[in-house]
Amino acid sequence: MRAINNKKRKTFYLGIIAVLVLLGGVSYADEISQSKEESKKGIYESPKADKGNKPGWLDKIKISGSLCEYFIWQDNVYFSRNKKDSFLETISRVDARVFPCEDLDFNLGVVGQHLAGDANEYSGVTNHGFSTKLEFANFTKRNLLDLPLKVTVGRQNIEFGDGLLIYDFFSDKRTAWTRSIRSLYALRTTYNPSQNFTLDIFAGQTDKSYISYETYLKDNIKYGGLKNVSGINLHYDAKEFGIWELGTFYKHDKSALQSDTLALSLRSSYNVAVLPRLTIEAELVPEWGRTNVKNGVLSATRQNRRSLGGYFDTIYSFRDKTFSPYLKAGYYYFPGDDPSSDKNEAFDAMFYGAKDWGKWYLGSISVNLFHTNQRTALFEAGLNPTKRTQLRLMCYDLSLDRENNANAGKHFSNQWNTVFSWFPNDYLFCGAEFGYAHPLKAGRAYFGDKKNILETVTWLGVRF
Repeated sequence: MRAINNKKRKTFYLGIIAVLVLLGGVSYADEISQSKEESKKGIYESPKADKGNKPGWLDKIKISGSLCEYFIWQDNVYFSRNKKDSFLETISRVDARVFPCEDLDFNLGVVGQHLAGDANEYSGVTNHGFSTKLEFANFTKRNLLDLPLKVTVGRQNIEFGDGLLIYDFFSDKRTAWTRSIRSLYALRTTYNPSQNFTLDIFAGQTDKSYISYETYLKDNIKYGGLKNVSGINLHYDAKEFGIWELGTFYKHDKSALQSDTLALSLRSSYNVAVLPRLTIEAELVPEWGRTNVKNGVLSATRQNRRSLGGYFDTIYSFRDKTFSPYLKAGYYYFPGDDPSSDKNEAFDAMFYGAKDWGKWYLGSISVNLFHTNQRTALFEAGLNPTKRTQLRLMCYDLSLDRENNANAGKHFSNQWNTVFSWFPNDYLFCGAEFGYAHPLKAGRAYFGDKKNILETVTWLGVRF
């Protein structure tokens, strides 16, 4: 029966793609003007040649990319005594965009990585040697049916809002930073009738086994498997009333955990009118579903999931002051499972990844709790000594939502990160990070040691 259902699902997706390709023959008479903000959301115009000059094929191809070197040194990784790692990582990326006509784009992106050193358990694009990986390969057809409607088919990155709680397919366009590719094969339609309203509908599947950390704190086992994802997301910019997004997402998990989850995500970013320096960002995510996990371990019976997670950030900026300093405070809640109940209350992070320092590994070194059974308080301060430099200090208090080891409490670890970034010009970028983490009672019980973690990362790169 499952094989029949999978065959029907594939036939359904192929049928949708075929219909959309046929509809793609209808083009818009005049290109709808788009703003810079729309381009950030994926709505953009193809570059145009000067009027009166017919563009050649070279004018219809745009190449971009980057090359970066990272040196990473870690002491007492995972709070483990006498364990040191140091390795050099090279990451290169090349992106190509071809636009044979104004309403059609073809996009291709490749990432290459080389590692040298002690990264025995490192899980980036590859573990050792040089490897290349396809990050995205898709085509985009705009202005279907003479409407502001865009369709993208193929391997692509999908991100809504800040991309934190629900989908972590994000890949940094400037630097790849040490993490695996998060794209998936998908069909996505985007309806954008105005600058402040966008509606997205998508369905897709990962092309590799994605790791789930839902049971890792209990049994140290990472379960992997393919995942189907689909969803609808509404974006609305209410101007003085902030930016609001509402999304409904479903994940079908093909791993041994079989954590099928339906999530409703409400996100907002709001500048307080009476305090124009203050920005509030928040996300609330209730979840429902079925899973083979109970109390953090693989269960022999299916469990109902009922969970509620979210986060709350406040950022106070002094843009008009020297160095443009800012202060940030946040609280992040991803509940754990109540062992005495007849359902699973643990938050399903659905996909797990990182975006910039502190988002969402929440610490950037090996003391995170994988966004389930986790409570984290963050304080961050930053400033810009010059227009092309930034200095950040992040302090974390990480705790468990539910006790993981008997009589060990919930206080897991404290961590401090300092990050310096410098962009000498539009092509070069470099920086350094220093991290220090101290295990608390729950962390010491889990790792079996009380050694502190030290980490240093430096990087230098060029983009074109």
